[in-house]
Amino acid sequence: YYHLDFVIDELGSDGKPVNSRTYTTTVNTDTHSTTSIRTGSRIPIAVGSFTSGGGKVSAAADTQFQYQSVGINIDVRHVQEIGRQLALDLTAELSGVAATDQNLHEPVFRENRWQASVIIPVGKQSVVFTSDSIDSKGSTRVLVTATPIQ
Repeated sequence: YYHLDFVIDELGSDGKPVNSRTYTTTVNTDTHSTTSIRTGSRIPIAVGSFTSGGGKVSAAADTQFQYQSVGINIDVRHVQEIGRQLALDLTAELSGVAATDQNLHEPVFRENRWQASVIIPVGKQSVVFTSDSIDSKGSTRVLVTATPIQ
């Protein structure tokens, strides 16, 4: 069994973290089960409205909404020990609402998704995914540390 500590860093244009989130889970190497981390919110988006009351002066307007999920999804599969390293299939998905644009009235959603088989050294923090931000000069990275449970 291992503890996996994930750190999601949002980096500024200078390469220094401006926001950091940490998630921890436990995995084992005996089975090929999936371990998942899910955290987030559901954002309401107005998609239409209608008036109830048959056109009377006191009619009430009702708004219809759809909900968009945003947050962090991490999936770990097929964990194996290879010497002093840990091999695993890793999927990380980060989504959120972008900064408001003066010309747009609807929210803009940003998403980063990575999926790969990775090998990480046990006991040492490793960068497993990184990408530039779409709407800024910053970037995002995913780090993971595997620690054996004694």
